Amino acid sequence: MRTSGTNPVCAESGHDRSGDSNHTRGELEALMGGCLCGAVGYALNSPAFAGFCHCTDCQRFSGSGRLPFIGAARQRMKITGPMTSFAMTSGRATITRHFCARCGSPVATEPGSAPGFVIVYAGTLHEPDRFRPKFSQFTRSGCKWSPPDPRLPSYPAAAPQG
Repeated sequence: MRTSGTNPVCAESGHDRSGDSNHTRGELEALMGGCLCGAVGYALNSPAFAGFCHCTDCQRFSGSGRLPFIGAARQRMKITGPMTSFAMTSGRATITRHFCARCGSPVATEPGSAPGFVIVYAGTLHEPDRFRPKFSQFTRSGCKWSPPDPRLPSYPAAAPQG
């Protein structure tokens, strides 16, 4: 585990889609969130995907049967505040999870299986009802007491990229 005052996930977007008439105002506004104590905050622009992960690593990490997450290109996210990180290899990829250095809240993950992307957790959003899941993945590892949402596409392993 390593601790640093700045996070390697940090990057500013600079991409302005405010003139894009195919999106509503709510879709254009950054998703804002942060940790339990308020020391870490983030803004996430232009999410690329959102869903539930039922893998055993996410179950252990979240303490629940599934983990609601939102992913975006790393350059679409800006994080401020003191972070601590933990990297582990799972399958063939290294996953780096970032936490608030003060309260320990999980804030973001960099999945080695999707280089250039960052993931945040729906429960860390300031407005969690803006979470719009599109799929469930790793359902073969799911807990019977936390089944996938039957209205969403489900994948026994990783959801298809693209």
